[in-house]
Amino acid sequence: MEPFVAIAASVLPQILRHLAGAGGQAQHDAVAQAVTGIVQSVTRASDPDAARQKIASDPNAEAELRVRLSELASSLDDAQRTAGATAGNNALQQLEQRITAQIGNLSQQVDAAKQAQLRATDESARQAEDASTARSTLAQIASPSSPSVLAAPILSLVVVLGFFGALAFIISGRFDPTSDTAKLQIVNIVIGALTAGFATVLNFWLGSSQGSKNKDLANFSLQHIQALQAGRAQAAARVGADTEAPSPAAPKAPPASPATPPPAVVPAFVPSPSAPPAAPVVQARAPVAGAPSASTADKDAAFQACVALVLKNEGGFVDDPDDPGGATNMGITIGTLRAWRGQPVTVEDVRTLSQQEARAIYRANYWNPLKCDELPLGVDMVVFDFGVNAGIRRSAMTLQQVVGVAQDGIIGPETLAAVAKSAPAEVVDRFGTARLAYYKALRDWPEFGKGWTDREAESQSEARALMSQSVATA
Repeated sequence: MEPFVAIAASVLPQILRHLAGAGGQAQHDAVAQAVTGIVQSVTRASDPDAARQKIASDPNAEAELRVRLSELASSLDDAQRTAGATAGNNALQQLEQRITAQIGNLSQQVDAAKQAQLRATDESARQAEDASTARSTLAQIASPSSPSVLAAPILSLVVVLGFFGALAFIISGRFDPTSDTAKLQIVNIVIGALTAGFATVLNFWLGSSQGSKNKDLANFSLQHIQALQAGRAQAAARVGADTEAPSPAAPKAPPASPATPPPAVVPAFVPSPSAPPAAPVVQARAPVAGAPSASTADKDAAFQACVALVLKNEGGFVDDPDDPGGATNMGITIGTLRAWRGQPVTVEDVRTLSQQEARAIYRANYWNPLKCDELPLGVDMVVFDFGVNAGIRRSAMTLQQVVGVAQDGIIGPETLAAVAKSAPAEVVDRFGTARLAYYKALRDWPEFGKGWTDREAESQSEARALMSQSVATA
């Protein structure tokens, strides 16, 4: 801790809350610089020892420093509230935009359905008019006073006799199709015309139902769709022959709950101590460094081993009126459960929370954001446990500090590559040292230090046990 920051903390301990918040290293540096400037300005000293003596000997300087630091803390609180309100307004605007878009889509669907209904009505009216016209025409032709009363029967008889006569002529063998190409073409044309005429005669005298017409249209549409699908399949086959298929991604273990998980919820940065539980019995998976990717079963076994320790550390149902987080069960607060389910929940819902759902929440909100499936066995244990206890951003930054990469609080390819180059046992040891250093810098260390130390020691012990099992089964 910077010397001037330590002087400020001795006067106003609340200022440390802004230094240890979730704003990242940039916020920490900015607040530390502001605090240092205030201390130097009030004490008019550039040396920490001189500033400390000034505060100890001059009550007015101490009072002025407390006022200045309180103003800084108040302005930082206002900035955080403003940022939270802005984020809430942005989320509300996005929700309104989505609702507006959905309403627009529904309106378009309703309009399209109305248009389709109007087209169907017009088509039915047109068909009814055509049928009525055909009946009127046939009634006029069939009238005894009409000179065309015999036209339809005579034409039908000619077409039928011509069709069967041509068919008999061809079957009799008196026509040689190879004798004359020109005659063969003429015969084909005549046969085609007689066949079409014969079908027309049958339809005229026997009729053709609307169901038959619809069936013909359906068959035509089906043939068209099949032709399109065949063309697309051929095109895909040609593209696949020229393009190498990418390697499939490593499978991910599915969450235990069928519900879609919400975005990761980061808890308050101040962890809560707990007594050490009994060591769980776990099934080892292969270590990451120097070994092929772990299977889905191995990843799930590692998660179950780690979450078992977390569930025992977090304890059961608690509803402390003095706890700002509200009712809590297995470390899951009522606010976290409300965000997970996406609907209001009661204290009774928290009380009856099942272990299966709690495990699903821990996987979605902590295990997956910390990329624990891609961390070596043992390292995943300490990173996951610290993430639950102090926040995923703090745990990610601690891991990045240990492996020597930029501390942005997001575990990505660069962090994973640095972890893969390091010995898992060394990473676990250094992570534990950094974790204790973080705890000791908190103002609640005198009260909760023993519980935090016990939890860190047990996490280290379980991580080493997992690494030992991995080596034994490799």
